[in-house]
Amino acid sequence: MKRILWILPFFLLLSFSAMAQGYKINRSNVGMKGTSTLHDWAANVTRVRGNGDVKVEGGELKAVNSLSVTMDVASIKSTKGQMMDKNILSTFDASKYATIVFQMTSAKVTKQGNAYQVAAKGNLTMHGVTKPVDLSVTGTVAGDGSVQFKGTKKLKMSDFKMSAPVLFMGTLKTSDDVTVSLDVTMGK
Repeated sequence: MKRILWILPFFLLLSFSAMAQGYKINRSNVGMKGTSTLHDWAANVTRVRGNGDVKVEGGELKAVNSLSVTMDVASIKSTKGQMMDKNILSTFDASKYATIVFQMTSAKVTKQGNAYQVAAKGNLTMHGVTKPVDLSVTGTVAGDGSVQFKGTKKLKMSDFKMSAPVLFMGTLKTSDDVTVSLDVTMGK
């Protein structure tokens, strides 16, 4: 019995160390931009959640071991108003495919000055289609151990079996290309 009591604090310490790496998204600014024959457009994703195993030691980003991010399609709001919001929801078929999910499969962290370059690979699911994507972001570590990740990624709607909107009997055509920008802070 004494042996078990002696080992118990060791297992509790290991469990606490494993939990200490658990990070979640505390702040996010995720946007989308595209073009059309009439005007450029932009939209922001207002509900983003996620968590991961991020390793920060001595104020240094050592590793991003896992990461999962979910964005609610219904929370995408255009800068052009409700008509554009309806087109976005229709393009995503939001009633059937309510979320966009990124599940990281690997990441390599390289220090560059006071920042870190994170080359991540993962699977992006949109509109019911999952595709492998490479994502390059810059990470910075704050004094409290939180990590801010910033980057952009160009995507094609057609890669996810989404049709670029065409309106007004074909006079307004949206480009297939979309640029996603992200600025996400993760902390314990």
